Amino acid sequence: MLILSISFTLYRLDLSGFYINVTPLTKEKEGNLNLHNSQKLQGQISYKLVRVDNPNKDELAAYKLIKQVMDSATFYYNSYTTAKKVIIVYYVADKSVRADGNFNGNLRFGPDRTFMNVGTATHEISHTLGVGTTQKWQSFAIFSAPTGQTTFFGKSATKTLRQISGDANAQLFIDSQHFWPYGLNYVSEYKSESDVINHCKIVNAMLKDGL
Repeated sequence: MLILSISFTLYRLDLSGFYINVTPLTKEKEGNLNLHNSQKLQGQISYKLVRVDNPNKDELAAYKLIKQVMDSATFYYNSYTTAKKVIIVYYVADKSVRADGNFNGNLRFGPDRTFMNVGTATHEISHTLGVGTTQKWQSFAIFSAPTGQTTFFGKSATKTLRQISGDANAQLFIDSQHFWPYGLNYVSEYKSESDVINHCKIVNAMLKDGL
């Protein structure tokens, strides 16, 4: 059974209709998020949730949950990165869609509520910033024949991962679309607030590397 909770968030709505999270007021159930403990905002990530004119009950419920998780995900990106992006968010009642993000700024959630969580929203935002969605992503890939693994070639990202993990030899692995650890590529990877924060720190380092 999927248990949902409601969090109350203070946000500002600018004249263009884009939600820009300012100060979350309470914790969410997911991962014991302590949004009020985050540092001063640095990034400029905003989003607009596209709604149909006459939403049905399913759409209304989806919009409510999507707004909750996008508020949290953008807050973390704006707290732990200097990224800038305007994201257009859609809900599609298509069971073949789980969640996906594109460098053009589009981000979609499908009907499965399992994927309407902060970890997935954070992960999909990374795709809108270029993780696995541009040709430049592949330019950072270094393949090792002996190990059969591909690592991310970026001094800042590697340094950040090693600081987070405490492992001086840690490597950031990638494929055509994702990175790990801390890529939040699966719902199961998202267990706590620190997972979201570490993800954002690594993406920010990737952007510093030139992604």
